[in-house]
Amino acid sequence: MTIYLLSTFLVVDGRMIQMIKIFFIYFFYFASFNLHAGDAGSETGFKIPRFVSLKSNDVNLRKGSSTNYPIVLNYTKKNLPVEIIDEYDQWRKTNDIEGNQGWIHKNLIKGDRFAITNQNYISPLQIKNKPQGRVIGTIGKN
Repeated sequence: MTIYLLSTFLVVDGRMIQMIKIFFIYFFYFASFNLHAGDAGSETGFKIPRFVSLKSNDVNLRKGSSTNYPIVLNYTKKNLPVEIIDEYDQWRKTNDIEGNQGWIHKNLIKGDRFAITNQNYISPLQIKNKPQGRVIGTIGKN
């Protein structure tokens, strides 16, 4: 058996196996899209999980996806970030920063994203697109 490298082609007994190489490149390229893709929500088609924020200073977190279910807790802070982990009809199942899980009506959340810091900073934190990159946002009071 004769094996030698000719430019970018690997030749084995006179047969080019370039097609195998191309197959693996395309296979891993397209497979990588599926690894990072989240499931789409059944109601909105948006990626799940995703982050949103509370629209009001009075939002009830419920045990189920209806006003017939008991209230688990009441949020009193507008713009609090929550993670949507499921959708059903007009309701979104959420997780908050403390691990509380329940259902919130879609009219009480918005797509804006906010962050929580655990310290008071003198100046806002800067968010950069990469180390030593350009500033793409800030966190903190402006």
